Amino acid sequence: MYDKCMYNTCMSMLINTNLYNIALIDDEEIYLIRMKNLMEQFFPNAVIDTFTTMDEVLAIDTKYTFAVIDVRLGDENGIDLSRKLGTKVSYVIYYSAYIEEIRRAFRYNTIGYLLKTDTDEEIFRLFRQYDSEYFSVTLHLRTKDGELSCQIQEIVKVIMENRKVYVIVLGKTEKIQVLGETLNSIQQKSGGSLELIHKSALINIMQMVRMNVRTGELKLSDGSYELVSKRQRRPVFQKFLEMRRQ
Repeated sequence: MYDKCMYNTCMSMLINTNLYNIALIDDEEIYLIRMKNLMEQFFPNAVIDTFTTMDEVLAIDTKYTFAVIDVRLGDENGIDLSRKLGTKVSYVIYYSAYIEEIRRAFRYNTIGYLLKTDTDEEIFRLFRQYDSEYFSVTLHLRTKDGELSCQIQEIVKVIMENRKVYVIVLGKTEKIQVLGETLNSIQQKSGGSLELIHKSALINIMQMVRMNVRTGELKLSDGSYELVSKRQRRPVFQKFLEMRRQ
């Protein structure tokens, strides 16, 4: 059984009371119990689902704020399996007993890595950071079709065409016209998560898949491509690298 004392749980661990959907994926019950116990303390109003295989996650129609995924799921690799999740999960945190396994775990929506030997206090510190930088950052915009509220992670890019501003959101085929905003004002609202790549476009660094610094071409997670101006190539690429090292 999971013993709180063995992980030195001795402090208030409330992070916030937001209504998150959380997926925990691990084939070892002791770690599922431990992580669920921690998530219930960190986010007491969250809906927390536990799974032992990736197929169980894929079988239900739920969109998750974030998932904590074990790097080893039985005989399979949790990093490789997580690619099947697509846009079903906004943010991914990998969980492993071995640091060597998670050094190669980067993908576009990966924001962190946990070791199973981490104390509860260390996991609390990391999740408080993830929450302030990712989970709780929501953008509220007035659009032609009404109010739009979405997590920053769901935005792929914001573009200006013929003096009109449009936002492109994951899972939506049509661009959404934004009213009463400029690229600069949206960038400020994003807290720096959206980066200007030229005078008519902001992109989400978290949605970058790759970038050619020489040509300025970058690919985004929705399969689209953009060209970064010469002036912005190195700053954008540097932020991309920094995000990968987190």
